Amino acid sequence: MLSGDISNSVDFSPNKQQREVHAMLKGIVTARKALYDETLKTDLPAFNKLLAENGAAGIMVPTVR
Repeated sequence: MLSGDISNSVDFSPNKQQREVHAMLKGIVTARKALYDETLKTDLPAFNKLLAENGAAGIMVPTVR
């Protein structure tokens, strides 16, 4: 059982493979976040303009506090 394995284990630092996977996943998330941010900055305003021109409400993105 995973919870038993975690609670009964000693706190070891990540091994080399775990650090490599973490670095890889962090890079992927960072790249996807950049694409998402760019979409919000460029594509979404253009899409909202198109919606407004056709009498439809635009898409609002909530802000994170």
